[in-house]
Amino acid sequence: MRKSLKKIVSAITAGAMALALGVTVIPSVAFAANDPTKEAIALGKKDFDPNGEYNAYFMFQADGCWVFRDPFFKKETGIDNANWDKMLTTLDVEEAKPVDGQITDVKIKGNGTYTVGVKGLNGCVTNDGNTHVKFVGVSTDIPSNDTVKITNVKTKIDGITKLTQDNAIIDEEAEDAPHTLCFNTANTYRNTKELKTEFQIPNDSVEVTFTVSGFAKDDPDAKEATPTPAAKSNDKKDDSKSSVPVIPIVVVVAVVVVAGVVVVVTSKKKKK
Repeated sequence: MRKSLKKIVSAITAGAMALALGVTVIPSVAFAANDPTKEAIALGKKDFDPNGEYNAYFMFQADGCWVFRDPFFKKETGIDNANWDKMLTTLDVEEAKPVDGQITDVKIKGNGTYTVGVKGLNGCVTNDGNTHVKFVGVSTDIPSNDTVKITNVKTKIDGITKLTQDNAIIDEEAEDAPHTLCFNTANTYRNTKELKTEFQIPNDSVEVTFTVSGFAKDDPDAKEATPTPAAKSNDKKDDSKSSVPVIPIVVVVAVVVVAGVVVVVTSKKKKK
């Protein structure tokens, strides 16, 4: 109770100071997490089923342009929103509009490596020097428990790994709201050093890959994607190179044969 009261007092004080200084107050994801739907709260109250199936959802926020994807449990911009399958942009939730980008969420069916994210942004996140990625993470409907572990977390911007974490940093405040497992790979609203990273604005994609353990079974399809090897294209190049010397060898043989014929003809003429 004291902890909650302290947070409320701190928030009011910070807001008052910001207004006095003429600063726009932007609510952090942490405070927004304390507004879950009844369905999300119900999911968090269930016991974790090691043989069950759960969902993991991509989360994202960039300031300046305010392109975002909120946690699944948010009342107005979560899974019940008509544009849940899109990234949104707005400073007013009621006027949120979808932007380019295909969201990928996953179903967790057991132990394995999973990837969530967005691709095809088509440069919709304006990179004007004043825009930064402020928050990247994953929200799940897995009830909070001590059995499930999330490790080997990688965050990629436009296909390039920008941040790795041996162990996922669980969002404790979000955990207290719907009581489900959520984790951050970056969150500049937090004081934790590991989460203070500001990423470059993505031109096309943001992906979070992570490994889940603690289930009773493995998911054979849950594997980290690997680049397709270019062995075939290399083989073709090698064949083309090796075929080049064959031509002069044939030519040389032909010349030798022709030369032999010439010699024979000449010698016959001399005998006559």
